[in-house]
Amino acid sequence: MELVALGTVVIMFLSWSVVGVRLMLLKDGGFLEFALGGSLFAVAGLGYPLTVLMQAIPGLPSGGRLALQIAAVSLINGGLFGIFLFTWRVFRRDATWAKALVAVGGLALLAQGMASVWDGASTRDIAGSFARWHALSIALCGVAFGWTGIESLHYRSLLKRRASLGLADPVVLNRMTLWAALGCLIALVSAVDCTLIWTAGDNPFVIDVVLIVVNAVSGTADSVLVLLAFMPPQWYLRRIRGSASAGTVAGES
Repeated sequence: MELVALGTVVIMFLSWSVVGVRLMLLKDGGFLEFALGGSLFAVAGLGYPLTVLMQAIPGLPSGGRLALQIAAVSLINGGLFGIFLFTWRVFRRDATWAKALVAVGGLALLAQGMASVWDGASTRDIAGSFARWHALSIALCGVAFGWTGIESLHYRSLLKRRASLGLADPVVLNRMTLWAALGCLIALVSAVDCTLIWTAGDNPFVIDVVLIVVNAVSGTADSVLVLLAFMPPQWYLRRIRGSASAGTVAGES
């Protein structure tokens, strides 16, 4: 099971890092592309691998383990806050409730990070403190990606109506569909993870098998979705445009 978990981390590290760096380095990109790319890279490219490293290195001094915990929590929570900001700026920039949600999400991420680090520093149980606060981190991840998934679904419905009239790029419509699927999948799996963590107790089968399998499957699916959304191969783009053209011809006839 450890190899399965490690393999999933490697897959997500490679896919999310490549996509994140590519978005940050876009020549014609702006703040939103940089923020989204930085968020993806911070969460899966740096943050999660550091959590694995923190627990995998044998004999690591408590000070070094605490430093890795601080770095990992800062990167993950900072990246999740970037997802909140991205969703607000893209979909609900003028909505007061959206600004409030970003503020509450940011404060919750800050509180979770500080509590996790303080717990580890005061008890010297770094791995234990991370595990104790991990469920809250997962829940906040679900909220951040769930919000962007729901907003993307709404915007996708608008694009689909325009695309049926030939007024929207089918590739953009597909990218919105994939991003919505990614956000909703992460939110769903986050809810499952939190439920299992809060109800499993000390059941080793749930912690060491069920959670790893669920996250291995979902993590691989997340990687495929993010690659197809932001770095689609040419054959995939041809298929999307071909399907759209066939649908338009069929509609006209």
